[in-house]
Amino acid sequence: MTRVLVALNTPRRIPELILYARSVAAALSANPAFPSPMPAMATFEADLAALEASHVQTLTRAMGTTSERDAKLATVNGDLSSLRAYVQDVANASPGAAEAVIASAGMSVKGSSGHGKPDFEAKQGPTSGTARLVARAAKVRASYDWQQSSDGMTWVDLARTMRADADVEGLSAGTRYVFRVRKLTQDGIGEWSQVVALLVG
Repeated sequence: MTRVLVALNTPRRIPELILYARSVAAALSANPAFPSPMPAMATFEADLAALEASHVQTLTRAMGTTSERDAKLATVNGDLSSLRAYVQDVANASPGAAEAVIASAGMSVKGSSGHGKPDFEAKQGPTSGTARLVARAAKVRASYDWQQSSDGMTWVDLARTMRADADVEGLSAGTRYVFRVRKLTQDGIGEWSQVVALLVG
């Protein structure tokens, strides 16, 4: 069985990175699948708070604030890398449920290294609290079942479509969701896809 790998889709802009990191912290906190995260959540959240405060200070343009912010950013990125490695270890110990384990940590499953259009992706929708899901279309006539989850464990059915895309509304901005899709053809119901994650804007 191919090992499922954990990915950190860390935003480049610092405000979005802080939001992403907070979503990871929220997903890991009090999660029974992750009893001993490294670093501990208290440490991670303290590092996040320090980064956020330091970033606010850079807006004053005072001398030295940027370098101080960058040092705290490096600490948070290091924390995220350590947490990714920890989640990977937990996922490795649960091969049958690795994707769900990773999603419940607020992280993503690493896609294939091949080029071209992905088999399934989740994008920001046109307005706040919306998402657009796009799957690779089947080569035969098909319909598509979609599901969403906020924890990777409990799934909510979305409306079935006859197209390989779907728009999702009513999501909470600043919340990380995971999605999956399966195809229904004349040959029967397919398997659920790889889980994809999106931090909703």
